[in-house]
Amino acid sequence: MSRTDPLIIGIGSPWGDDRFGWMVVERLQSMSTMLQSELLTAERGSAELLQWLQHDRPTLLIDALRSDDQVGIVKVIEREALLGEVDAISSHQIDLRQILVLADTLGQLPRRLCLFGVTIDCWEVDAHPSAAIEAVVESICEAVVAQLTTWREGYLLNSVSP
Repeated sequence: MSRTDPLIIGIGSPWGDDRFGWMVVERLQSMSTMLQSELLTAERGSAELLQWLQHDRPTLLIDALRSDDQVGIVKVIEREALLGEVDAISSHQIDLRQILVLADTLGQLPRRLCLFGVTIDCWEVDAHPSAAIEAVVESICEAVVAQLTTWREGYLLNSVSP
């Protein structure tokens, strides 16, 4: 895989609905040749994300989100909003926003960055993902493919412009 191919990172833990990011990456692995992307999983709130983020590498993050919304609501958050003054978005102790702000400060935040998230309820030890979370995995995979296509087409259009 080239270091310029898009990077897809599923963030999560082995507990309940917090497995969401990992579940999506597991599903996307069966499509990996079509995606032409590198697929990784990260432990919740892990600073290892910093070593993977690169300014010139398009990156999609997939994570479970804390919210007062109903479980299973899909949210797409673009780069600028991820850095904005918003409440904690991640379900993890080290908030994803904090890691992204640090990456931005270090000059390695991807120019093309997007978070696909879903609102969760249960992240208890030994809990299984809820039916609401399992139900959105396929639609998130389709959204990831659409986003990658948009980025690639935009890149191709920009690369042939005078």
